Amino acid sequence: MVMKQLKQYTSQQPRKGNPIKGLPSQVSVINLAYAKMHSKVEDRPDRETLSAGTKILVAVPNKDGQSGKTFDHLSQLAGADSPSVKETQEKKVKRTQKQYVDSDPEKKSSKTTSKDERESKKLAEQAKIMAENIKKNGICMIPLRLALLFGECKYVTSRLDAPVAGIEDIFLGVSVNAPLLSDVLKENLNPMMIRIDNATHLPDTPLSYTQLSEKCLPVYCKYQFLDQPEHITPVKEHKKNIYWEETNVVLLGDIDSGLLMEYLNGPGLEIEVHDRDRKPETENVQPKLFGDDLEDQKIANVGTVESRRTLYNPFEGRDKPWDPYGVARVNLSELLLGHKYLKLKVPILNCPIPDILGKDKSQNGKLIGVAGAVDGPVDAPIQAGHYMDHMSMLNVNIQLAHPVISTASVIAKEHIPLSNKSPFNRIIFMCDYNNLDMLHNIQTLVMSFNAAALGLNTLPQHVIDAALSTYKLSVVQQNSFDLDIVTGFHVLDGEKHIFVLEGRRQGAISTLWDALPQPEDTGSQLYTKLFVEIV
Repeated sequence: MVMKQLKQYTSQQPRKGNPIKGLPSQVSVINLAYAKMHSKVEDRPDRETLSAGTKILVAVPNKDGQSGKTFDHLSQLAGADSPSVKETQEKKVKRTQKQYVDSDPEKKSSKTTSKDERESKKLAEQAKIMAENIKKNGICMIPLRLALLFGECKYVTSRLDAPVAGIEDIFLGVSVNAPLLSDVLKENLNPMMIRIDNATHLPDTPLSYTQLSEKCLPVYCKYQFLDQPEHITPVKEHKKNIYWEETNVVLLGDIDSGLLMEYLNGPGLEIEVHDRDRKPETENVQPKLFGDDLEDQKIANVGTVESRRTLYNPFEGRDKPWDPYGVARVNLSELLLGHKYLKLKVPILNCPIPDILGKDKSQNGKLIGVAGAVDGPVDAPIQAGHYMDHMSMLNVNIQLAHPVISTASVIAKEHIPLSNKSPFNRIIFMCDYNNLDMLHNIQTLVMSFNAAALGLNTLPQHVIDAALSTYKLSVVQQNSFDLDIVTGFHVLDGEKHIFVLEGRRQGAISTLWDALPQPEDTGSQLYTKLFVEIV
């Protein structure tokens, strides 16, 4: 076998004295992939028909299926055109044919006509949809707040916010010739009118009114009375003094009396003054390859998915970034003294910021989900206004058709019946600083009630004292209406002890009131100064 291959090799070597033939001046290069697409089977040359002197150089495709540059240098030496050159020439021919077609006026006009027909058809479809929408909903909408007729208003008017096609401006009004509610209905429903007149001395620091107009939405107020629908005033431009004169009507007769009493005696009505809500901006994030973005380094971070590109990121109940605003707290407890009209001037304070640790579940939301999340903060909120420095005030008027509690009932100190929806009550004890017997009795009774309610009364006294001092209520116990425990706080100075205690009205609080000595009824209300320092 080896001798046979050696003979073949020696037979192919040039003999002595015979000149060596030079390389051909032109070599045919055949691209198999290109030939399969553009050649027919019968046009291919047969290897047997080729002459012995013809040399054919075949280009072998690469592993990825492309011709590549394997024989580029050799084909250039041989004077042959590479497949890429041939493809470029074919593209030039096609471009020339396309230019010829475009230069033909008949073909060009037909192409333009078809394009115009498509555009006109599209516009006709849009016009048809708009016509159906106008036929169904009208060309514009003017809201009328007919709830104002439940109060003393006999005429309600409204105006078009902005001009629309075919209508420049329009006023719409509804009037009645007599009060809408009779005296019996007024007494049963007892409509309460909450009127926001104006806001004075709104701050222009740290941002001026011009800057606020450029960066923020117009000013508006928002509040919610108990579980009633949220009320939002019309928007106004940024300036020092803003006048709304907006009235909202709440029917107190439809609210449970126990919940109403508890709400009126609570912290009060919070009116939010939004003068720093940023205008929505869409941020176009350019696509990048992995590794070009700085945030790609945080791919291993386990930050929450909800973390968005905002510094203040509330997860619940909010669909926009958090912005600071002002808060005016209106005290409604005077309505429990028989008043039916309040004219209040309430200071505007800064709102509380969201929880930094992300544990707050209130309406203020959360500050940041997880520090260093993948979508890190991009834009910080606008700085809060200096409401206290400018003495910003909000003027509010409240008017009732009938008092919640009559003046005669307040003077006679009659018992106010409450429903089961509000089973809790509050009791306040005030005694002399040196009255140790009263102090000991209150402490003993409260601890005995709580130990019995929590099932600790069978333990020794020192164990009960240690358990109650460190006991933490569960979520179920905090939301329970049947847990008969007493909670509260104790304030003292050098002269007086004050105990503010809360519990079930028909349970421990009632027993506590009966067990402790009651003050004598002198027929007059006692006001005293309390020198209390809260640290």
